[in-house]
Amino acid sequence: MSNPTHPGTSGSSTLRRAFGLMCLLVATAAGANDVYPNKPIQIIVPYPPGGAADTTARLVGKGLSEVLGQPVIVDNRAGAGGVVGTMRVVNAAPDGYTLLLGNPGPNAILPSLNPEAAKYDVIKDFTPVAVLMTTPYFITVPQASPFTSLKDLIGAAKTKGAKSLNYGSTGNGGVSHLGSELFKAASGIDSVHVQYKGTAPLTLAVLSNEVDWAMLTAMDAGTRIEAGKLRYLAATSASRSPLSPNIPTLQELGYKDFEVTVWYGLLAPRNTPRPIIDTLHAALQKVMAKPDIDKALRDTRGVPSLNTPDQFSALIQADFKKYAEVLKRAEKSPANN
Repeated sequence: MSNPTHPGTSGSSTLRRAFGLMCLLVATAAGANDVYPNKPIQIIVPYPPGGAADTTARLVGKGLSEVLGQPVIVDNRAGAGGVVGTMRVVNAAPDGYTLLLGNPGPNAILPSLNPEAAKYDVIKDFTPVAVLMTTPYFITVPQASPFTSLKDLIGAAKTKGAKSLNYGSTGNGGVSHLGSELFKAASGIDSVHVQYKGTAPLTLAVLSNEVDWAMLTAMDAGTRIEAGKLRYLAATSASRSPLSPNIPTLQELGYKDFEVTVWYGLLAPRNTPRPIIDTLHAALQKVMAKPDIDKALRDTRGVPSLNTPDQFSALIQADFKKYAEVLKRAEKSPANN
C-alpha cells in the first residue's frame, strides 16, 4: 500500500517552483537592464559645430557607437566660453549617458579666470575618462622675420629691452596667451601682449607682421608653414611633435619642464561609477585603434592620444595649478594691454 500524501502537496511544490522561476526571470531582466550602456549616450561639446572639439567628438562618437552598440549623439551647447555646455554635464546624472568633450579652456582655466561665470570645480565636479587628442603650440614668426631661431628672438627681446617686441594671442586667458606668458617668464624676456578675436585674425596678424611672434597650433598655422609663409622656432610639447618632427621643443632648448598643449578629452559627471568609466575606457581603446579614426584625427593636424582616467585627472590638476599661477602673474605684468 502506498503511503498517503497530504492533499495539495504536489500543487504547492509546483507553485513554489513556478514562483521561484518567475523571480529568477525578473532578476535576470533587471540585471540586463542595468548593463551599461542600454540607451543612447550624449557627448556635450561646449562650442559651435565645426571646430577641433566638435570634430573630435564626432569622430570618436561614431567609433564608440560601433563598439558599444548604442547611438552616440553629439550635442553642441555653445556659450560663455564653454561654460554653458560644461554646466550641462556638471548637473547631469552620473550614469554615463551624458559626457563632456573637455579641453583646457573650461576645464583648467575658466574657473580661475572668471569664477563668477564658471561656478564649478574642475577637480571635484568631473570624473575623467581619457584624453583623445592633443596638439602642441609652436612659437611662430613670419617667414620674413629676422628671427630664424628661438635664440635670435630671445636675444633681440633682451637687447632691445621691455616692450620692444610684441606677441599676439587669441584673447586674455586663452591657452595661447597663458602659454606665451609662461614662455616669457621661463626665458626672462618681456613682450607686449596684443589680443585678437580668435585664431584666424591672430594668424593673419603674424602673416602681416603686425606682431613679432605668437603661439600657434598646427591646426592654425600648418598650411602657411607648408606654403613657406610662416616659420616655427620651437614646439611647446614635452617631446617633438610628429606634426613637425624637425622642430625642437622648448625643453630641448633648455627650458626644463616647459609644456603647453591643447587637449581634448572625455569627462563624465562627478561620482560616475568606476565600472562605467572602465567600460568607456575599454571601448575607447578599441576606437582609437581603428586606422580610419586615427587617420581622420591626424588629418585635423592633431595627435591621437589615449591616457588612463588617473593620468587624465593628474593632467587636469597640473594644468589648473599652472594656469592659475600664470594668470596671477599676467595680471601684474605692465607689458600686457
